[in-house]
Amino acid sequence: MSSFPPQFLVSNVTYMEPILRFPASTLRPGALYSARVAAWAPDYNSLWSEWSPRVQWLHGECPW
Repeated sequence: MSSFPPQFLVSNVTYMEPILRFPASTLRPGALYSARVAAWAPDYNSLWSEWSPRVQWLHGECPW
């Protein structure tokens, strides 16, 4: 038995700002989402950080 839900999408995002925002309209109502992040500071000749703990949320019904 797979540990993945019936439909899933893995997205690798390269984003250079401290906050990543995306429209709620891009999320499916009633869908369970999860995310984790790692950081890298090329200006400081750093290595990639460890992955953050996974955060999960259930996207509610959109009011629009």
